[in-house]
Amino acid sequence: MRRLLRQQQADRSRLRTAAYSDPLTGLPNRLALQERLPLALAQAKRNGTQLAVGYMDLDDFKPVNDTWGHAAGDALLQSLAQRLRSCMRGTDLVARLGGDEFVLVFEGLTRPDDLMAALQRIHTAVEQPFALPGGHRAQVGLSLGLTLYPDDDSDADLLLRHADAALYVSKLHKADRPHWWRLWGQDTQDSEETRLECNPLHIDPYGPTAGGLLESAQEHFAAVAGRFVERFYAAVAQEPESTEILSRLSPAEFIHLKAHQAKHLRSLLSADLTEDDQRQRAAQVGRIHALVGMRSAVVVKSFGRYLQLLSQIAGSLPARAADRQDLVHILIGRLQVELEAQVESIQQTHDPFPQWIFRLEQRLPEWAHWVDFARDMLDEVIKLPGLCAAVFYKPDAQGHFVYEFNSGRFGDYMRSLERHGVPSLELNRHSPYGQSPHPRAWRSERIETNPSYSSDPRMAPWKEAAHAVGIRSSVAIPIKDGRDHMVGVIGLYGLYPGQFESAAMHAFFDSLAQVCRRFLQRSQSSRLRPPLPAQERSHWRERLFGGGLEMFMQPVVNLHTGKPFKVEALARLRLEDGQLITPGQFLSAFGSSELAHLFVLGLDQALSQASRWDVQGPSLDISINLPPEVLLDADCPRWIDDALQKHGMAPERLHLEILESAEFDDDKRRDAAVQMLTDLGVRLVMDDLGSGYSSLLRLRTLPFHAVKIDQGLVREAHKDPRRIIGFIGALVRLGKGLGLMVAVEGLETPDLIEAAAVLGADGGQGYALAKPMPASDLPDWVRHFRLSLDHSNPQTLLGTVAADWLREQTVLLPQSRSEAGAVVTAPVNCQNAPTPDSIQ
Repeated sequence: MRRLLRQQQADRSRLRTAAYSDPLTGLPNRLALQERLPLALAQAKRNGTQLAVGYMDLDDFKPVNDTWGHAAGDALLQSLAQRLRSCMRGTDLVARLGGDEFVLVFEGLTRPDDLMAALQRIHTAVEQPFALPGGHRAQVGLSLGLTLYPDDDSDADLLLRHADAALYVSKLHKADRPHWWRLWGQDTQDSEETRLECNPLHIDPYGPTAGGLLESAQEHFAAVAGRFVERFYAAVAQEPESTEILSRLSPAEFIHLKAHQAKHLRSLLSADLTEDDQRQRAAQVGRIHALVGMRSAVVVKSFGRYLQLLSQIAGSLPARAADRQDLVHILIGRLQVELEAQVESIQQTHDPFPQWIFRLEQRLPEWAHWVDFARDMLDEVIKLPGLCAAVFYKPDAQGHFVYEFNSGRFGDYMRSLERHGVPSLELNRHSPYGQSPHPRAWRSERIETNPSYSSDPRMAPWKEAAHAVGIRSSVAIPIKDGRDHMVGVIGLYGLYPGQFESAAMHAFFDSLAQVCRRFLQRSQSSRLRPPLPAQERSHWRERLFGGGLEMFMQPVVNLHTGKPFKVEALARLRLEDGQLITPGQFLSAFGSSELAHLFVLGLDQALSQASRWDVQGPSLDISINLPPEVLLDADCPRWIDDALQKHGMAPERLHLEILESAEFDDDKRRDAAVQMLTDLGVRLVMDDLGSGYSSLLRLRTLPFHAVKIDQGLVREAHKDPRRIIGFIGALVRLGKGLGLMVAVEGLETPDLIEAAAVLGADGGQGYALAKPMPASDLPDWVRHFRLSLDHSNPQTLLGTVAADWLREQTVLLPQSRSEAGAVVTAPVNCQNAPTPDSIQ
């Protein structure tokens, strides 16, 4: 257990690191910067020291990507990150925001030359050529904007903005600047100069002067808008990354995109546009760019082309040269706002995904059951940007995929598939219905994506149905348990083409699969089981809450006297057509809330029936299963006490059965819950003794009154009589040696009854005694039931083996007559004891 806890702590630590790290370089990301910078600023205020914040990007980085590809650019950025780490002090921070943009934070500056020395180290480290894949070498330059606290007495966000403004000025003066860095506010005209460089004529891009100029140019803009959009996308198509994104669109979707771009252009050129309105619209566009997989660096490049084309349009305006120049500066000002808002929105769209994974990992202890975890996880994941539906799939024995849980629009999608006559998914790789990501992921055990229902020919069978409900892309994530066995496939559905193709999204999918695996590893639900269709699961839940629960009774017989002394209440669900569903079928479909309702309702029915029997006969104790999830519920003692009070039942007549194999993550919480039940006066029974590994410790530490030997073990007695009978005898002795009553389950034949009696078991339960029966049938069964045994003269092979084992044990260790069981004076004779045709 300690090893598992250490593993979980290590896993949580790795997830937190991943949430705060840039996946390409391993440097802190924007989220880490947002957390660290305010702390550094607060420390500088407390200590009275200087803090420097720098906004840095690379010069001549674009040719590296254009010449040798993005893999070379990524390799350069990874090498750059290593160099920056090596020349930064331990108290400093370097964070990557995306693309070739970095933020540097220098803390604890006490001398004027501290910062200069740090900048010199950085420049010396970076100016050396970089080795690239394929034996190539490249050299890049640096531009840096700096601001210093407390000279710049601003908050963390404004410090970053000032550093960014200084970077902008530094890049404008790249050809004639004295240094590769620029300090914000380095002279009295710096902030004014920043504005002049952006807009030399002091024209507010949203003011009345700008409005008048734009209004006079509207006719010209309207005439060239269509041509502008076509030229813009022709230019964008020269970028391989942009071309790949656009290729996922159908012709109709591309036309729609162009129409939207034309509308956006009209908004940008509108005379009455306000900065707030533009930022809101730009944020929406940035969100879409993020979701379709467009990186910030690609957006920045596209804005360069956008500005170039807009400047050409403004330059062709039939107006005074001064007006045309003013319009260019107005457009530059508005595009700067547009770019800033889009890039910020892109990052804000990406950030929730690693944060959600971290919160999910933190919440794992809240769930005890896979049903609850899966259902809640799917309900929550669709709240992330761009996701509209989620599902958990498993293949059945026929190779069809069955969805067990779903959320969001998935129900609408299924109904749309039915309307379009699309069959179920298949596992067969040769079937056209086995080509969607879900069966592919099950076969390959890898993440499989569908970039676009329009562009991926494999998705043709589902295209129309998906588009009808607004689904444009999908991904399938294979889920494995702790033994590396496939358990199922999580499917996520997106509102946009290409939504699941980026490296950041694949890192999210990997993290989600890891969290699911850790949950399955520590829970009982990792055991493989047949898939249960979501409709059937929902129907059974409705029957549980809608009056379909019936408690059948199976007697437990005293093997000393031959008379029943209690009954075990066993749950059944009766469907509308009269069919009975057993726990082996429905329990795996229920989560904690359903199990709690099942226990409370079943307990009420069982105690109500026992009260009637007390009046009419026979008077019997009641035994009922107590799931671990219900035991640990804080309200469990109250539920039990209320039921006992309601039906006037003495607490000691209620026996609560707890599985030996039940797993508890918190032993202290378990022990406290058990103690509260003990204080009520009820009896605790360890069920299925011999099926798990924790029996001895629990028998020693928890206040059990009785044990029941596992029926799975008892059934093996005919295959290996001497070994199994000896094992059962040892368990009987163990229980009785601890002062516990011992019952044996699974007594399906008369010879098993005789063997259990000879070994000294106190009680017996099984088909050879009685099947589970409706409560109304029990009184008649009791009136007619007869059982007589004589352990001293066994009549069956198993009885003889049991007697021989006892004699061997007597030679090794004499035992009292009571330990071997009492003598009842007749051969085995089980009246009304049917031969089982199935185990329930």
